[in-house]
Amino acid sequence: MTKYEKLLKVVREKESDGEVVVDAEAESGVENKKYPPSDKLSALKDDLVNSNGVALNDTVDVFSDGSGANQKIAPAANLDSLTVETQIVQLRKALKLVEQKKFNQAIGYLKDLENSSVLQIKVRAKYQVGEMLFFQQEYDLAMQVYEDIIANYAFSGVVLKTLGRLIECSNKLKLGKKQEQYYSVLMKFFEAS
Repeated sequence: MTKYEKLLKVVREKESDGEVVVDAEAESGVENKKYPPSDKLSALKDDLVNSNGVALNDTVDVFSDGSGANQKIAPAANLDSLTVETQIVQLRKALKLVEQKKFNQAIGYLKDLENSSVLQIKVRAKYQVGEMLFFQQEYDLAMQVYEDIIANYAFSGVVLKTLGRLIECSNKLKLGKKQEQYYSVLMKFFEAS
């Protein structure tokens, strides 16, 4: 039984009691929180059931010509939960090291995570590499990393932060046309939503 199936089973069992229990992470030591059932929760549960555990199947090309054609991406390979959790722990360690400006130590974790088969981990590791370059005022190299994220990982929410960083890099490098291009893409995104 996968983690998803276990979670779904717990939700179904607790619904009959009139409450849904959401487990906090085991290592955080936080007690379980109870939330009353609602229409939103039911809708979320239905989405989970109908998606069969696959989320974010469609990607949006922010540089498209507006044809609206979405690309399909393959779901993450079947990994055991221990591998994914280990990668998440490594990503958190790398984030702390980046915040502390310990870039040499962080790069070791991030380079391994950039080869992850879990796309969300891969794109976040790539983004942190870009952040390290940005903090070191290597704007041209950071821009290359951010552009790679935009081109290849448009499914991720990291794209919005990436567009913001691309605007800043363009400004620092005095690339007015690029800055306008990224700013207009960002504005088009918010106009569409």
